[in-house]
Amino acid sequence: MDAVYNWHRLVYNFLRLPMSIATRIRYGFRFGRPIKLANPYIVVANHTTYWDQFLVGLSFAKHMYFLASEHSFRMGLQSLIMKAMAAPIGRVKGATDASAVLGMLRRLKSGKNICFFPEGERSFDGRTADLHPSTAKLLRTAGVPVVTFRLKGGYLADPRWAKKRRHGNMRGKVVRIYQPEELKKMSVAEIHDAVLGDIYEDAWKTQREEMFTYKGRRLAEGLEEALFICPKCGGIDTMKGEGNVFSCPCGMRAEITDKAFFAEGAPFETIADWDDWQRGELAARVEKGGEIFSDEGAWLASLGEDHELVRVAEGRLILTGETISVGDKTFPIAELSDFALCRGKKNETIMFTGGGVHYEMGLDGDHSRRKYALAERLLRKK
Repeated sequence: MDAVYNWHRLVYNFLRLPMSIATRIRYGFRFGRPIKLANPYIVVANHTTYWDQFLVGLSFAKHMYFLASEHSFRMGLQSLIMKAMAAPIGRVKGATDASAVLGMLRRLKSGKNICFFPEGERSFDGRTADLHPSTAKLLRTAGVPVVTFRLKGGYLADPRWAKKRRHGNMRGKVVRIYQPEELKKMSVAEIHDAVLGDIYEDAWKTQREEMFTYKGRRLAEGLEEALFICPKCGGIDTMKGEGNVFSCPCGMRAEITDKAFFAEGAPFETIADWDDWQRGELAARVEKGGEIFSDEGAWLASLGEDHELVRVAEGRLILTGETISVGDKTFPIAELSDFALCRGKKNETIMFTGGGVHYEMGLDGDHSRRKYALAERLLRKK
């Protein structure tokens, strides 16, 4: 057994007690006795908070390596500490990253355990997203047991869009263990559906059944990233969260309660209901063609091999039915990978690949970046 792996195991075990205390304080997280399995195995879980790797790790007795998005490797001192203590496997969002798959398979072959979150990103509306297309094939090819793990309460405790987290009730549990022989008998589609069913969580369905309290300050601040169309006036990016109230100058007002639902008088009961309506409006907008969205204050950067970003364009961001442009740089939508949202230091950014180059795109100000990612996915289907 190599010295580096022994070091990672030592760090993993040393942090178990302080992290169990920290997660109880931060999220009210509770879990059963850590599960013991023979190495190697893969754990797949739904993605709800920035601390999910700690929450899942506490629930298993043995050391695991985690998959981490590329932006985690360019956070200065924090990234250096992360690499030295945990050595996560890097993955570039908005790209078909074969190196990440190979990295996971190599570690499994050497007897190490792996954990990853196959949605690829946290939910904006409280419902588990679809799995990354390569997930089921990887699980079938790996030849090791696969453990599905579901986290509950994470979205309401720490919504992706929120400026401030809440304190409430969060827990996690193993749903099922698939043996490699069982997976070999299943088709890729069957594995996809089974795993997604195991880890799927609808925060609003669970909350209607349990009605936990999620206390916090400024509960509506940041919601304009997730919800960008006003249901009263149809305005784009006209709404703003202040305190516990999400409102628009047209008079639309929606207050978030400590049960996470909107108070009586709001246009919708939940963020998910609002988002479903919003997606319908967006689909109609995309169908019209022409210019779909545009915003000032955009920047575009290329991503280097050492995780460095190099600015290649600045100016107005424009999305049409065929192209997306930043300043004087234009890309045909059909030639790009899917857009992936990535949480930066202050705001979401958009990552994609075009012509073999990985790019990151951002916007200054309070504009919603999510609207571009959702529109791009509709254009790709169209």
